[in-house]
Amino acid sequence: MQADFSRTTFDPAKHFSAVLAQQGRVSLDADFNEQAAILLRQLRTAITDIVGPAGAPAGDNGGFEVSAVTGRKPTEDLAISAGRMYVGGVLIENDTSTTYFNQPDGFLNADDEGDQLPRSGSFVLYLRVWERLVTAAQDPSIREVALGDPGPDTAARARTVWQVAAHAVTATSATGAATQLDEFTAALKPTGQLKADAKTPPVRATSRASCRSTPGSAARRTSSTGSRCTPAARPGPPGRGSAAVTGSSAAPPSSGPGRTPPSCSPSCPSPARWSR
Repeated sequence: MQADFSRTTFDPAKHFSAVLAQQGRVSLDADFNEQAAILLRQLRTAITDIVGPAGAPAGDNGGFEVSAVTGRKPTEDLAISAGRMYVGGVLIENDTSTTYFNQPDGFLNADDEGDQLPRSGSFVLYLRVWERLVTAAQDPSIREVALGDPGPDTAARARTVWQVAAHAVTATSATGAATQLDEFTAALKPTGQLKADAKTPPVRATSRASCRSTPGSAARRTSSTGSRCTPAARPGPPGRGSAAVTGSSAAPPSSGPGRTPPSCSPSCPSPARWSR
């Protein structure tokens, strides 16, 4: 999930058990988010060790039981019972009984062949679970109205999303079907990585390289001298006018001999150029 986070510091390989605040220190969003991530990992790991990779409570609280719905020929539909289930230690809930095409986060169209259940052969139903970032743009109730309307947003939210999906298989046994499903879901996991690098563009003959200050120039220091650029009139063709830039600067500070601020020169492209 991506939002306006300063950084993400949680690393399960470090085996941190808590984030401990210290007096007189700055509090960062990364610290609070890491504490939440530590607790979530501990909780979900414990649930997975007790329940297993996936499981539902016995009795009325167990959910996501799938059954066929009649009367929907030629487009078949499936009923999904209300209740709870755990997938990888993550709690998912179906508040009310629903159907395959009416899932809260399914976004399926019964008239689209790509969304319809396979009409022939065997298929496997599986449960997709992930977390989605929610900001005040998606859910205005997150925004604190006391800060104004519209006021600034504060913290974002992570929402657990589930979706019952179908995958056609050619296997004739349950074990073979499970193997084909594992191969299919493994292929869905992204493995690509983005490598970015910043490079200085090449200096062109018409660039403003002569007006750029170098990293060691006094203009980039707190004690830099002041410089002033003013447009001056320059004759141009009849009916048109242009401007040249002249520059002046104060004397270099006594504390830094040799510090001369960058000055503008007529050879630089003038930002004050105009036409009439």
